[in-house]
Amino acid sequence: MIRCSNLQAVCDTFMTIEAPRRFAKGGKATRTLKNRQPMLRRFLSYEVPEAQLLDRSPTHCRLKDRAAFRRLAWLSPDAVTAQDFRDWLWALAHETVGGRKPISLTYVNDHRAALLAIFRWASDDEIGLMSPEVFAKLDRVKKVDDGRTPARTPKDIESIPDDHLNRMIDGAWKHASTLPTKTKRQRERQRSWKLFAIAMMVLRDTGMRRGEFLSMTPSQIRLLDDYDANEPNPVVACYMPDDHKTRTKNKKRRAWLTLETKSAIDEAIETRRWDGNQQLLGFALTADTPIFQQWTGNAFYRKMVRFAAKMGLPTYHPHQLRHTFATKAAPHDLEGTRSQLGHSDIRTTKRYIDDDGRAARRLLGRLSPQNQHTQHPA
Repeated sequence: MIRCSNLQAVCDTFMTIEAPRRFAKGGKATRTLKNRQPMLRRFLSYEVPEAQLLDRSPTHCRLKDRAAFRRLAWLSPDAVTAQDFRDWLWALAHETVGGRKPISLTYVNDHRAALLAIFRWASDDEIGLMSPEVFAKLDRVKKVDDGRTPARTPKDIESIPDDHLNRMIDGAWKHASTLPTKTKRQRERQRSWKLFAIAMMVLRDTGMRRGEFLSMTPSQIRLLDDYDANEPNPVVACYMPDDHKTRTKNKKRRAWLTLETKSAIDEAIETRRWDGNQQLLGFALTADTPIFQQWTGNAFYRKMVRFAAKMGLPTYHPHQLRHTFATKAAPHDLEGTRSQLGHSDIRTTKRYIDDDGRAARRLLGRLSPQNQHTQHPA
């Protein structure tokens, strides 16, 4: 039977024996396993100050100020109490590193669940590192609720300025036109850059999510028969993904496509089909094959971030194209914008109204004395 004299040894034993078996895949450490290590460092380095000890005994005393404290790393597995666990959760929920706001409550409770999983393993009869009675007391410690600390405010996602976005799209087309096309590999690279420019155009004009767009297949695009051909850019098709983020019972996600957007998608299909003037022999774009299948979500994200940096622009990512569409569309038709974006709650769409102050600046520009032509009395 394994013997451990303190919680430090218990956690080290778990990470050495149990964690690789539980979290590693194919001999490689997964993200879950990597996230356990900083969580354990936080827990084992926590010290209960003397003012909070009450009836608990300290484990150390500082020579500098003679203040006693209780370090969790050196407690016996059967000596840790529920109050020790509560004190650590409270300190974690109010932790501010570098002047930042406290971490989110969800993250704190994830730490609680991960540590309880280690204690549950240690209290198993075959392991015997912790008493089942002690684990039962720790397991009864409740999650951190909303009354403890506010969650960290999420960072606002800004829309991409029109001039920057046009520079990126034009730059992708220009880069594709300057690439050599002698070999098959070179022509394939040129097609990839053309598809990248088309992808940014479609995301800008539709506001689709990155995952919805990359999974688009020809069979999911339905042509409309009742569109008005007299409009300058009529809505001619509807994209209906099989799976989407805000799906509800008997409710389909619909993203409407204008004539320009549908033409861009058709151009993407033809770009994939032809190699110069000859049709690709190995090309097989069936009705259920994603049109932009050469990218995963992360690959498309990295390509856009790196290309923006190459153009000397700030870091832009695909989700900002969705915000760009929403910021422009929401002030004109809020309900239509909600439907196009696929939001289940219109309050989510309202966040995009005047997101960057452009509407206010245009309003103040119209109200300026130079634009009002008001004659003042002499």
